[in-house]
Amino acid sequence: MILSFETCCAACSVALSDNKGVIAYKVEATPHRQASLLLELADMALREQGVGYKDLKLLAVSKGPGSFTGIRIGLAAAYGIHLATNIPIVGISTLEAMAQEAEQYPALITLAAGRLQYYVQEWNGPESSQGEPLLWDESYLRRYKGRIVGNYAGAALQIMPNARQVAQCARRVKVQGLPMPLYIRDHDAKPVSSI
Repeated sequence: MILSFETCCAACSVALSDNKGVIAYKVEATPHRQASLLLELADMALREQGVGYKDLKLLAVSKGPGSFTGIRIGLAAAYGIHLATNIPIVGISTLEAMAQEAEQYPALITLAAGRLQYYVQEWNGPESSQGEPLLWDESYLRRYKGRIVGNYAGAALQIMPNARQVAQCARRVKVQGLPMPLYIRDHDAKPVSSI
């Protein structure tokens, strides 16, 4: 069994999956409440299926890009569960997760980054990306000639990352220690002089 989290955007979602697919899914679309909701949703999903953390074989968490705070909430929860239970963790890119629902390929997966910018990555299929995730200004998207998927206003298909998508990716990703956050944009915090 795999417990998957997605907290990189406004919503908080949890999926519990077995060999046949997702068997429990919980989502709360309340912005800025991921920290208070995540473990509650995870416990609800586990209780609903009559299982506990001892029954899990893997944790899967979205690692970004997305909201800096949202990324850290999901990773911190996964690290905490790992420390308490020794369940291995895999990290899944939000853009890879979204690519699972693109329906037609090739597709440019887009996720709003604020400031009229988008995280983007081109995908040939749900398991095959073209290059690394990038940060584009919206003006680049307006000139893009291919199929666009995601939360860009002009996208052919509107989708957002969720824990179901993370669960789809989790089985094919190898565990390689603790996953690290995937930040594309530099943080806004600036050091302050002590003078």
